Amino acid sequence: MVAGRNGMFRRRLIAVDDARRCEAEIEDDFHHMRVWLEHDGAHVLAIGGDLPRHPWNTCPGAVAVLERELTGIALSTRIWDLPDTLHSKLHCTHMLDAALFAIAQAERGGERRYELRVPDAVAERSNPEALRDGRPMLRIDLDGDRIVAPAVMAGQDIRAIMPWARGALDDDMLEALSIMRRVISVAQRRKRNDGPVVADRVFARMVGACHTFQSVNEGNLILTSDHRAVSDHPELFSLPL
Repeated sequence: MVAGRNGMFRRRLIAVDDARRCEAEIEDDFHHMRVWLEHDGAHVLAIGGDLPRHPWNTCPGAVAVLERELTGIALSTRIWDLPDTLHSKLHCTHMLDAALFAIAQAERGGERRYELRVPDAVAERSNPEALRDGRPMLRIDLDGDRIVAPAVMAGQDIRAIMPWARGALDDDMLEALSIMRRVISVAQRRKRNDGPVVADRVFARMVGACHTFQSVNEGNLILTSDHRAVSDHPELFSLPL
């Protein structure tokens, strides 16, 4: 999107636990990804996933990383406080988010849905909002990267808030904030107008950031261009609210 356009970025997430199996799904303009896991009520016994839409040809390879690192992990609603054994930069960021959501939901049981909305910034100000199960859960007033409200978070940098948040927030609010931070970051793509994407140039800027941008993939990236304008046309979402 060109800077200055009035609109918002949207992402939806849903997780459903059914006894010994939990499925989580994530969808926005650039991504549609699913993670499933089987569990015994205490630990993940098996995990996998698929990616109906993804930005790079290398993204599907991240499913194997989920299998390697998350099989056997304990179920927890505090999973967003990442365990030390997890190498987050080796994962697809968005598949990992879906997996963590599934692990938390497997511990809770039942179903949970989020819609995240990030209005396009005006003069660096924006008001991202998280709705959970159709009701407002968290709204943040941002001035650039600095949080203005709510008062408990005022003055924090949204990019660097997690160490503070892990010690200050309960499980539900930590989850909502973790999910919201990711969406705020992805929403920045709406204001870019860089022209054609050059894979090597993107790799140089993003090296080491996630599964796709590990050195083993250098020179092998292909942009899939699989974009679906669900932010501007919510009726196109596959996931219901």
